[in-house]
Amino acid sequence: MVGAFCELSNDDGAWMVTTLGTVSVDRSSQNLQIICKKEGMTDGIFSVESKTKNMAWGNILFGGIIGAGVDVGNGAAFDYPSLIVIKMEKITRSTD
Repeated sequence: MVGAFCELSNDDGAWMVTTLGTVSVDRSSQNLQIICKKEGMTDGIFSVESKTKNMAWGNILFGGIIGAGVDVGNGAAFDYPSLIVIKMEKITRSTD
């Protein structure tokens, strides 16, 4: 859908984008909250789960606690999907 205004947020900040645009967000251990709005459509509200990257476990084994702590602190140990689909539906008005 073209022209929906979306706000994405986690504990690291908030980002805005108008669809079909793209936006880069800071990774976090917290889920990414998304709210999209467009006139004539229901709001699209979605929470995207933050997942620990596989490389984070390797860093714990080979980089030790300090390396793992750095990755957790700067968000490098976490990831969100690169493509997120938000469901919005056209609002139908009753003719009663």
